[in-house]
Amino acid sequence: MESLISCACQAVRRTGIRFVTSQFNNESVPRNNEILSRRNNNATTLQNTLKSEKTVDSKNIPLNSSSKKYKYFKGFNKTLSLSKFAECTLLKTYNMTVRTQSYIHTAAASQEKWLSVQEIEEVLKQSGSTFKKGHTGYLTACQECNIEYEIEELNLFVDMHTGNTTCTCCGKEMSWKEFKNKTPYVNSHENFKISEKQPVYLQSCSPEEHSYWQNSAPITSEVLKDIEKYLKLNHIDENILNNFGVRVAYDCNCEKYEMDGIIFPYYDITKTVLMGFKKIFFKNQEQTLIGNREDLNLFGWQCIASGQKEVVLTANELDCIAVKWATGVPCLALPTSNLPPSLLPFLEQFDRITFWFPNNYQSRQNVLHFTKKLNMLRCFTTGKNVESPLFCLEYGKDFMKKTLQESWCMTIDRLLTIKDIGDELFNELTHAKENAGVAFTRFPLLNDFLKGHRRGELTIFTGPTGSGKTTFLSELSLDLCMQGINTLWGSFEIKNVRLANIMLHQYSGIALEKHMDKFSKWYECFENLPMYFMSYYGAQDLHSVIQTIEHSVYMYDIEHVIIDNLQFMTTISNDDDRFQALDKAISLFRKCASELNIHVTIVVHPRKENDDSILQTASVFGTAKATQEADNVLILQKTDNLIMQVKKNRFNGTVGTIPLCFNPDSLCLSGFFRNVETGEGVLPELKPIRPIQNLTAARRSKKI
Repeated sequence: MESLISCACQAVRRTGIRFVTSQFNNESVPRNNEILSRRNNNATTLQNTLKSEKTVDSKNIPLNSSSKKYKYFKGFNKTLSLSKFAECTLLKTYNMTVRTQSYIHTAAASQEKWLSVQEIEEVLKQSGSTFKKGHTGYLTACQECNIEYEIEELNLFVDMHTGNTTCTCCGKEMSWKEFKNKTPYVNSHENFKISEKQPVYLQSCSPEEHSYWQNSAPITSEVLKDIEKYLKLNHIDENILNNFGVRVAYDCNCEKYEMDGIIFPYYDITKTVLMGFKKIFFKNQEQTLIGNREDLNLFGWQCIASGQKEVVLTANELDCIAVKWATGVPCLALPTSNLPPSLLPFLEQFDRITFWFPNNYQSRQNVLHFTKKLNMLRCFTTGKNVESPLFCLEYGKDFMKKTLQESWCMTIDRLLTIKDIGDELFNELTHAKENAGVAFTRFPLLNDFLKGHRRGELTIFTGPTGSGKTTFLSELSLDLCMQGINTLWGSFEIKNVRLANIMLHQYSGIALEKHMDKFSKWYECFENLPMYFMSYYGAQDLHSVIQTIEHSVYMYDIEHVIIDNLQFMTTISNDDDRFQALDKAISLFRKCASELNIHVTIVVHPRKENDDSILQTASVFGTAKATQEADNVLILQKTDNLIMQVKKNRFNGTVGTIPLCFNPDSLCLSGFFRNVETGEGVLPELKPIRPIQNLTAARRSKKI
């Protein structure tokens, strides 16, 4: 029975938290190939159960030591089908650490509040140790290193917001609560014990992933010539690659023992423990991260000396190697497109951080967000029209050195002249399509109107009850999330498990309840998407939701927030006037979108009107403030043919009507579905019903 539960109720992501019920016993986490085999067996078992239509009563579920911490399921005596499982809820009764295949999170992490400067300094003063305020946190002496190694340097980093601590010497990490509890007893040797570390931290990898590292070797000049056929490394020698620990991987299953990829290692903060590595395959240029994603730090960290104060930060490993080889400046690379707070201790020693990211919209937005975390006064960036370092190698070392010298500080000036924004204006005109935002792939017609998804905007979305507002936003957010947009869902109408059920159908493009043998395949990919869910359900306090958004943006680099819906933010408001409460909520979400540089999409129910009437902008519930503050207003119309109207578009003013096509198997309003036999995805071609190129011209022609 536990196998059926583990198969159907896999993951519920909350704000940075993954709840996985794959194991209820205190067993070690299985390897990837074992998990895949177990899921396939579970899927087959569940499929056979569905055919027989047997029912199971919750009283027959065996309890063990770990399962007593949970209330299993609400109404579990229903027929075992995927739709029924989606209605069940896993309820948390204790604060605990939930173990997953690749992640360990504390269940109460999303409820943490920002610490004040006074609170941190008061605890540090009680410790009796010397401390100083750094760029993004406080630096103090590590008591473990002081006791064990007699090192009194300020090598313990304390995060300014969360209070989490990391020692750059021994690598010990503690939460603020643990550090605070140990502070009054700094003289006790029992409270500070250095945990032993394994030489290689790859225990969670499968045997196949282990073989990647075991069947690799250092790069020689002869091997480098063969690598140049696949990667653009024509101007880089093998010495710089070996300094970074780059290795070439061989395919042991091939008879000729041929090269099949290149490996980039990632070490811990002590520079002694291998935490994981990234492999790029030569044939298809696909990238694979081996090891726990949360443990992958910064590529090239083992090459950084403790006294260095300047560094260049790049978006990938090859760019990092190119910068170091051409300029000699220390360089680091991010493992993913995020900058989690766990990487801040690595960058604390630098007084100057220069970002050299690719010249595209998403990278420029990431740089703006990262500089807010790292303190803008020490952050610099290359020019708007400068390409990636690997591409710039074609222009020679002198060009790259000059590019770094001409990098400019990211501080914000309150007064600007036309000359100050000249480069940015030129870049916006020359790269108009890229600067319009991230394009929609599931809804290509939406690109003709909105041009793309952009940060810093507020979108109001409305439609009649039961028209499919949540279903549409689920697919729209999934489309963006598949392109790397970190998404946070605040679903207050339906529970997170049900929402994840809809998304999994839309992601796979098939009716999974009819093809449970395909579940493992699609879930393996689905669980790696940067999708997060708030742990709220029903009416919630507005300020708690805003606080969760701010926390998530800092911790997980959230770019897109969906609130479904606004009315749940005002039902428990203390304001006597509900319209005033709605206006207050709109103002706060508008402020979040602008100050945090995120896109906020809010579902607002329409006024009570006739079912046959066509909704207009004035149909949005509340005062006119909602549509005035919004950058985009979208209305889902429930007519004979399901359509969506773009009623407001502040970016370029284009409005019009877009047809939608609902597929009952995939639950997609774009009409997307997948052929079960061939696995090929099909997106029907839809034509705009009434294209309008410009709002002003349309009004003159009296078309609207």
